Amino acid sequence: MPALIRLAVSAIMMEAHGPRRRPGPSFSRRKTMIDPVFVTGQQVGLLGGPLYTTYKVLGAVDLARQKKGQAVYWLETNDADFAEINHFTYLDNENQLKTLRWDKDTGGFSCGLIPVDTKLMEILNLFFDELTPTKWTESLRELALSCYQPGETLGTASFRLASALFGGFGIRIFDPSDDGFLREIRPILEKEIATAKPGEQCNAFLRINGKRFALFKTENGVVFRDKAPADLGNGQLLPNLKTRSVCQDAYFHTEAYVAGPGEVAYLADLAPWYERHGVKPPRIQRRMSAILLEPRTKRLLERTGLTVEEVARENRATLLKKVRTGESGVDFSKLEAQLSETTKEYLNSIQRMGLDGKPVGKTLKPALKAALGRKRAEINAMVSRKLADAGELSDRLLPGGVPQERCFNLFYFMNRYGGLNFVQWVLEQHRFESQVLEVGHA
Repeated sequence: MPALIRLAVSAIMMEAHGPRRRPGPSFSRRKTMIDPVFVTGQQVGLLGGPLYTTYKVLGAVDLARQKKGQAVYWLETNDADFAEINHFTYLDNENQLKTLRWDKDTGGFSCGLIPVDTKLMEILNLFFDELTPTKWTESLRELALSCYQPGETLGTASFRLASALFGGFGIRIFDPSDDGFLREIRPILEKEIATAKPGEQCNAFLRINGKRFALFKTENGVVFRDKAPADLGNGQLLPNLKTRSVCQDAYFHTEAYVAGPGEVAYLADLAPWYERHGVKPPRIQRRMSAILLEPRTKRLLERTGLTVEEVARENRATLLKKVRTGESGVDFSKLEAQLSETTKEYLNSIQRMGLDGKPVGKTLKPALKAALGRKRAEINAMVSRKLADAGELSDRLLPGGVPQERCFNLFYFMNRYGGLNFVQWVLEQHRFESQVLEVGHA
């Protein structure tokens, strides 16, 4: 096993209690932290989540290094949207796009509290089995399986993995499900509930025995969605989308937050919440966006004559249509429209001559459809290699119609390009802008 990964695994195994130790200082101990503090956050995800999570984390690291401060990765374990994080997509050893999905009835529990089971372990092993084998494959498998232990929670597994991937860069992994943190932010959430108007949903959840419940204000108090009275003393108050950032920044006195494009938009609307609770909003730094260009991808671009921008802009079907039209000079959409119009005119002419055009139409339309199909097959055969190359390019740069950074995970690239050293390489390339990065063996 490579030394860097061996050290990471050893460090993980020494974490006997995972992330359930106190993750951070309370308000009264806030000044013991290094100033300024640079935060980014993301919901827990399988194998570290999509690539953009890595870009956000390394963005916080980069800012902290520039400003001589402390980077913090808010590993969101309280969210309950399991369908958003229960799958991942990759290219297998035959360059086929695959998606693996962890189907599980979570009972509405926060994702961080969902237990790892044997089904997830089978999925992880299948993933590593189907990757192109390299000298890093088995050590990366060992790293992942040392983090995901059956019976432990997804939050624990995600904390351990984040520590192994990013802990060496000085970033602090923070689990907001910590009891101490939730006690500190409770006054903020109680104030939100108190100021909510009757008929409104409160900007807080109540978690009881691991399950998160929405709260609603009425003239008589606070109720659950089913109108049953809610006893706020019977569980933990959790922030929602409107209050999470305020709680985070009240706790850390955040200097800057590294945000994705969607976050930038909604954070801009939170000024009233910051003002209400007397919290200074952080500077918002938009994260890096990147397309990773593998050697095979470069060769496919050269063979097809396509550009990165073309492939990343068009969905697969549109791209293939464009390639087919460019190679054959035939636009089948226009050809079908022309044939339809010509057929209609022909049948109308027959009708004007006093003849019955229906039998002719029943024969002519299927014949034209068959002829068009033969022409399409002929052209497809002629350009099949280029269509296959264009299809693979789409799978690499816009997999499933989604930007690469929102689909593939870090392990796919670590397996091909240097193991954990690949994370260091990405940090060295980091810029707060959109980039196309050519990857090779790190």
